[in-house]
Amino acid sequence: IMSILFSQEEVTERYVYEQRMEARKEARKEERKNTALSMLQDKMAMDKIAKYTKLPLSRIRELAKSI
Repeated sequence: IMSILFSQEEVTERYVYEQRMEARKEARKEERKNTALSMLQDKMAMDKIAKYTKLPLSRIRELAKSI
């Protein structure tokens, strides 16, 4: 049986890395939402907005209700 031990530094580095990746993911989601809202305000077709933002059409409809 072989076990791997991680130093506290390695654990901390991994945690920080994962937190940064999650923050980037959330930032991308927020940016896609803001882009979709701008496109909706410009009266673009919902199917095109979904295509270019990669958001589901159901989310585009939801966002359209908010403006």
